Amino acid sequence: MKTKILVVGGLVMAVVVSFWVYGNSLIAVGERESRWIVQDMWGSSFFDSRAEKLEEHERMNLISLREGSSENQELISYVLKNKCADYSVKCYLAMTAASNILIDAGEYDSGLRGMVEAINRVDAGDLCPIA
Repeated sequence: MKTKILVVGGLVMAVVVSFWVYGNSLIAVGERESRWIVQDMWGSSFFDSRAEKLEEHERMNLISLREGSSENQELISYVLKNKCADYSVKCYLAMTAASNILIDAGEYDSGLRGMVEAINRVDAGDLCPIA
């Protein structure tokens, strides 16, 4: 009986340790595979940074990234009131918010065209590419 308990206990312990080792190896592979995003694509200056107080256009752009943004009347009203054609960051963020709304509504082609037009209007060097 004692032998049976020891064998079952050892088997359970081996399974737990196996899952732990396998899980940690998956995490390490995922981190290694995604490191290029931070280092090569966007640079680390945009990660782990916080803004103390967001401007209205920045806040609305972030809200537009949420699922269901095409049904947010406050966001839609803001975007309609702030149509622009200049080369400012405010205009860029308003245009990308409008594009995000279109994409959320299923208008993928129009949304992507809007994003391309927005990025072509500003100097992308000073902007966070996630916007």
